[in-house]
Amino acid sequence: QYIDKCWNQLASRHKIIIKTDGLPSLPHFGFGRDKELFFKTLITQEMLKNNYLATNSIYVCINHTKNIVDNYIDRLDNVFKKIKEIDNGADQNNYLEGPICFSGFKRLN
Repeated sequence: QYIDKCWNQLASRHKIIIKTDGLPSLPHFGFGRDKELFFKTLITQEMLKNNYLATNSIYVCINHTKNIVDNYIDRLDNVFKKIKEIDNGADQNNYLEGPICFSGFKRLN
């Protein structure tokens, strides 16, 4: 529940609309618009630069202390700032360093 609260505070601070959902042990958030997969990819890319394997969901475990979550939120704050820049008209092509992620699983053959 703390993570959900922090995500909503970040979104509010950056004036970004998100929808949080899921169980307390598996929360996730979405943007509910056409750039959903783009933003998900951006989150993963930027969080990896900060040594976090992260996306728009978390599998919570007992080792996720408040300090660990707060550090994660601090790093995610910078990503939300970039998302707001894109919402304000910045060219999204200047942000991703690779392809946009796929939605779900599909057969390759």
